Amino acid sequence: MVRQALDLGINLIDTAEVYGTETIVGKALQSVARDQVSIATKKLPPSSDHADPAGELKRGLEESLRRLRTGLH
Repeated sequence: MVRQALDLGINLIDTAEVYGTETIVGKALQSVARDQVSIATKKLPPSSDHADPAGELKRGLEESLRRLRTGLH
């Protein structure tokens, strides 16, 4: 479906960790030049009583980049 969307001219792919689709999107986009598509993803922030909320958010975002195969991690 991602490849068909790209073929139809869509160049913004929106996903989120909670959708469970970041790995699928990453795989579908692995042969697409990064300057040809924009990828948006979202992550729920950790609870305010988390021991290291900033560190947890950073780890989660790095995991999203890895699943999306962005090459930015």
